[in-house]
Parts: sequence; C-alpha cells; structure tokens
Amino acid sequence: METANVKLKEAERAKDADDRLAHNRANIGTICVDMGIDDRTTHLHDGRFLPGANCSASKLWLAARDRTPLNGAPPLGNYDIAAVGLGGFVSPRGWVELANPASTKLSLRLFNINNCSRKINNKSEGNSDSDLKDFSELGEFQLALRTVRTAASFIMPWNFSFLALENFLINSRFCNDDLLNVDNKAHILTQFTDYVFSENAAKWRDHEPFLNAGELKNT
Repeated sequence: METANVKLKEAERAKDADDRLAHNRANIGTICVDMGIDDRTTHLHDGRFLPGANCSASKLWLAARDRTPLNGAPPLGNYDIAAVGLGGFVSPRGWVELANPASTKLSLRLFNINNCSRKINNKSEGNSDSDLKDFSELGEFQLALRTVRTAASFIMPWNFSFLALENFLINSRFCNDDLLNVDNKAHILTQFTDYVFSENAAKWRDHEPFLNAGELKNT
C-alpha cells in the first residue's frame, strides 16, 4: 500500500510538471528589451539575461547568421574560463579561430594543453598547424573537446554545433564500434572533429544549418 501511494504521488507530480510546461509554452508571451549600452565587460545589457530561446537550435544558428558579421566579433582572450575549471587550456590562436564562425583553420589541437604554453610558428599561416602537437591519449582528446565546447559557450551562446558534436561522440562512446580495433583513436577522432569544424564553417558561410547530432552519424 505504501509503495503504491508513493508511486501514485510521483505520477501526480510528473503530470503537474507536464501541465505546467504545456501551460507556460502556450502563454510564453513577449519580452520588451529597451536599448542600452553594452561593452561586454563593465556594462552588461539586460538583453544578455533573457531566458533561453525556445526554438530549434538550427533556427537560432540561422538567426545569428543574419545578425552577425561573417567572421564574427573581434576575438578576445580574457573570458573567465578559469571559473569553470579550464583556465589555461585554450591557446591564444584557439581564441582567435574560435571567435570566427567561418574559420577554416579551427583545430581541436589548439585546445590541447600541450600546445597552450608553446610558441607556435606563425611565419606561414598555411604551415603553422605542423607545429601543433597531436593527442597521445583518448583522455587528452576528450578534455580538449570539453574545452572547445565550453570556450565556445562564452563566445557564442547561440552556437550549439560544438555541443552537438560532443554529445554525438559521447553517445557513440567516441565511435567505439568503428574504432574498436584501431590504434591511435585520438588522432583519428581529431581528424574527424576538425573535419566537422570545417563543414560547419562552410555551412555558416552558406547560410545553412550546422550538422546536428543525428547527421553526424552519417558524417
């Protein structure tokens, strides 16, 4: 009897939550935001604190494309990423390339802690990637993936392409079925990740939605 009563109460609470969400969705209303000053540091506009957009991630991405310059905002490197435990995991060039949604030079290796304290050769931008160290272990790759997703959330809160990529890899156990008997999984996964970065950059340039988690399986 007691167990049945507990289950009944849990079911009622779940129904209450469903009803509340449905009611709020039907009466979401509109929010008026006044004009004001925002310098991204000292003066933060009220618009930054609006509730999250209640639309598809692709729609949000395309809306940002219509409102954002092709190469994004001028890059900064002083985001408080240390507050979330990842201070020092992003190289200066990582901040530069990540701030540009159309960048074809974004690489996960720019978020490898072993590359953050090294001086990268920039004499020839086309060959500078050869100075970047690869990941030696899957754990390093996983940390870099979490870092790039977290850093992107500071720069472009509307960009869920990095979250889609991370969740696809986590849900597939980092492509374990495909790479079961393959050596150096981190290197192959890095190549795949960089390819997805370049594909999403092309889609940004062409005003197309980013690759979502479902599409990444075929990719």
